[in-house]
Amino acid sequence: MQSLSRLTAIAVLTTFGCSKPTHPLPIAVDPAQIEAELKRVQTLNDSLDSGGPPKMLAAGLSCPVIHSKYYADRISDRQPKLRKLEEARREFGLKLSRALDELGERFQQPATSDERAKQATLALDLAAWLNAAKGWGNYRLFSRCESLATVPLAYLVADLSYPIETIHLIRARMSSPLDERMFRVTVLNDEAPKEFVGSLVGDDKHQEEEVIAAWGKGMGAMNDWFLKRSIKPRDWRRNMLPDELAFFWDDSYSAPLTTTHLWDLKLHANLVYGLRDIQIRNVDGFIVFREKVGAFPLTPPKWWSPGMYHQSAIEVAFEEAWKPFRREFGWLNQTAAIMYTRVVEGRVMDEEAWEIRMAAAEKARREKRP
Repeated sequence: MQSLSRLTAIAVLTTFGCSKPTHPLPIAVDPAQIEAELKRVQTLNDSLDSGGPPKMLAAGLSCPVIHSKYYADRISDRQPKLRKLEEARREFGLKLSRALDELGERFQQPATSDERAKQATLALDLAAWLNAAKGWGNYRLFSRCESLATVPLAYLVADLSYPIETIHLIRARMSSPLDERMFRVTVLNDEAPKEFVGSLVGDDKHQEEEVIAAWGKGMGAMNDWFLKRSIKPRDWRRNMLPDELAFFWDDSYSAPLTTTHLWDLKLHANLVYGLRDIQIRNVDGFIVFREKVGAFPLTPPKWWSPGMYHQSAIEVAFEEAWKPFRREFGWLNQTAAIMYTRVVEGRVMDEEAWEIRMAAAEKARREKRP
């Protein structure tokens, strides 16, 4: 069974994503289909509880569409019969997010290369599963899974005995910039009261600019709405706005900037700019360095001494080894040196795991204050 993919006007089939959707709300729902979908989500919950993400995937069920709370509330207010289903999907998504937090912690522990390969495979299996359903929650969880995969992948790159061909196969499973962008655009178009942006054209840079421009246009229209009514900024509220403009009012937020912590907030600007972890690009550079240099040099040139140029011995050694390739590939030696150092020190983690660690450290500091 497919999941509800957008607010629609065509009764039962459109409600469950089986025909081309439009933006008005559904006018009818099938209680039997809702009940079947609730049972499917419950089975996924039970599998996740009993065996974590691996057992959940082994259940062989497709991923539900997980909307934002903002969007789910709009559905439920206008079609109360869907409230329980929307809540169930979002509760499941939050539970999965917490399970990913646990994986993020586990991936930071020492492991063999074979274990690292299994970790990367699990993270990317989850990403592919989530990518099959286009919802706000699906995108956030999908992004976290791809970020998690970079952690074991970095360790595999640093292991010169691990085949580079296998590393490429693992890396190739991550989404392309185009696919990742289309995921975001699909969700934005689905959750906006009217189409957010039309067909994108041009290269990656131009397409990204189109998405950002669409958000900027909506933000400008929202601001103009208030100004034309002489409402002072301190008195602005989302609930004053018509639906098509209220969409551009995001919630404020605080650290940690994690999927779990931000789960109930309306943060559609995240989809405009994307949540792609910079560590994906860093690992790509690390892979290229290994391929071209064929090793990870640790001995700096004789002329170097500690403290010189504010560079470590590894950074200088990597820079020297990279000189023949710098003109063609740029300064990838800097990225590679950072990634290698993090691997050696056991400090590789995805962005959300870092946010969790920083939040814990801040909490400990506050508790120590007199």
